Amino acid sequence: MPMKETRSTRKSGMETEAFKNLSKIQKIIYKKRTCIVHIMMGVKVARNTGFDKWERRTDSSQITKKIVQELITKN
Repeated sequence: MPMKETRSTRKSGMETEAFKNLSKIQKIIYKKRTCIVHIMMGVKVARNTGFDKWERRTDSSQITKKIVQELITKN
C-alpha cells in the first residue's frame, strides 16, 4: 500500500464517530498500520461489492465495520 494512501486513511478514520468513541487503548490499536490496511481494504471491497455483502462475508470486528461504513457514507 502506498504510504500516502495509508496516511489519508488513518486521518479520515480518526475523524469518524466510531473512532472517537473508542477507549484510549483501542485508539492506539486502531492507529497501527495493520488495522489501517484492513480498513483500507474493507473500504475498497465494500465500495465495489456493497457494504452489506462485504459485512456478511467478512470476519472483521464491529469497530472496523463501523469505521468502514462511516468512511463509505462520508465519501
